[in-house]
Parts: sequence; C-alpha cells; structure tokens
Amino acid sequence: MIRQEKIILDTEDHAQFALWKISDPERSAERHVLMIHGTFSDKRICLKFAEYLIEHGYICWILEWRGHGSSPQYHGNYNFETVALYEIKSAVKYLIDHENIQALYSVNHSGGGVGLSMMLARNPQYRPYFKAASFFACQSFSAANTRKRKAKLIALKLLSKSLGVLPGKQLGIGPQNESYYMMNQWFNWNIQQRFIGDDQFDYCYAMKSIRMPIYSIASIADDFIAPPESCQMFLDQFENSLSKFECYSLANGNLEDYSHSRIFQSQNAKKEIWPKVIAWLEKFD
Repeated sequence: MIRQEKIILDTEDHAQFALWKISDPERSAERHVLMIHGTFSDKRICLKFAEYLIEHGYICWILEWRGHGSSPQYHGNYNFETVALYEIKSAVKYLIDHENIQALYSVNHSGGGVGLSMMLARNPQYRPYFKAASFFACQSFSAANTRKRKAKLIALKLLSKSLGVLPGKQLGIGPQNESYYMMNQWFNWNIQQRFIGDDQFDYCYAMKSIRMPIYSIASIADDFIAPPESCQMFLDQFENSLSKFECYSLANGNLEDYSHSRIFQSQNAKKEIWPKVIAWLEKFD
C-alpha cells in the first residue's frame, strides 16, 4: 500500500512549499530518493516513477516548487534561482536535520536537475550527502546552438513577455503556468549561452567541484528544450569521469524517439529506462 504524506516546509525567504514522502510502510526500505520536477509541472510527473522506485526498496521524497501542485499559492516573483536556493536547499536541510538521512539519491526531470545543480554549486556543505543522481532532459545554457533554435527561443521569450506568462495547458507542455519572470532567466541563459546567477555567480565553474556521479538521459526527439548535445554539455560541466550520458532513440535500438516528458514518464520509459536508473543508483550504494 503506497502512502503519500504531505509536509509543508518554510523557506528562508518566507514562502512555503510541499515536500511529499511517498513510501510503503509494509516494505523495509533504507534508500532515500529526492525527486524534483521541472517547469510547467508538479509532483504528478514523478508519482509513477516514485511507485516503481518504492517497489525496488526506496523511499521517495517529491519536492513541489512554490505555487505548483499542492504547494501553497505564491504571488511574488520567483525564478530558477529562487527554487534552487530556497525550496531545494530547505528540502535537503529538512531531510538531513529532521529525518536524519545521511545518504541521498536524486532523480530529476528537466529544471529539477538544473535546480539541484544550482543548489549544490552554492552550498558545498550538502554535496557529501548525495551518492548519485539521474537527470532526465536536463540542460540550461546551450539550447540556442543553431540559428533556428535561437530564433524559436527569442520568439517564445517575446511571447512570454507580452503575455506575462506562458500557459502550460494551452501550449500542451504541462499542467502549470510559468511566469515571464521565471522563464526569462532560462531564455537568457540559453540565448546568451551563459549559466550565471542574478549576481553573476558562474554556475558552470562551480559545478566542476561537484563530485556526485550523474546518469544523464536525453532523447533524440527533444529538439528544443533539452537537445541531446545540450544535455551532454550540461553533464560535462561536472567533469566527473564516473558520470554517464545516454541518448535514447529508435536508431539506437530503443522503443521510441521520446518527447521531453515521455523520456521521464511513459510505459516505454518504465520498460527500458527506469530499470537502468535503478541499476545506476545501486552502483553507488
């Protein structure tokens, strides 16, 4: 019997967010996985994968960004850096200090992996607690690596600015809307091809000191948000010889050319990708 327990946590900037403990009380489990969704999303994209992990001996903790899913409404401006330096930091601190978890794994989709990377880049005290991670369709600074892609990003940035928001449901990219303030940071990183903070903090430089082994997963069909070569470039910033990159495609003998969301959440992903993720995490027990 899968149990879902919602915990509301406070951040240092006086916001609140939901951290979900997903577990099976009838199973003995000692491995803990922090799962973080990306933009336009919430905990629902993580749930099926979490249940699969629980069947294989894990307890999962799903972080929902402020204003997303079941987290309390938030009416101020926030961006990727806000989520990374407040929500993700608060969640990790809670797991270590209140749940007494001394070893964490992490499985993240898209902006979730970006956020975790940013938090660890700024907070080296938490790096030793992470044993291994998997990033799905995760990149932050090189999606505008062709003229066509750059033009699309600029057009979407202008649309977002004119509307003040990108409507996830109407665009068919997820159940949540994202503000121009949130997305503008990601647009600028990719258009300028510089992964820097609002205070000019150089994330790529700091990521070189993060020694967490990462299994980075991309799809050949994810041609705009997280192109495979961009995911590879993001992973390369860690300079970790233990990390692994894999691009899934029909041409490589996989079950499909996955979309940005299906690479993380689909029946085919469950068949051929999720088992590889578990095997990867268990290499670092």
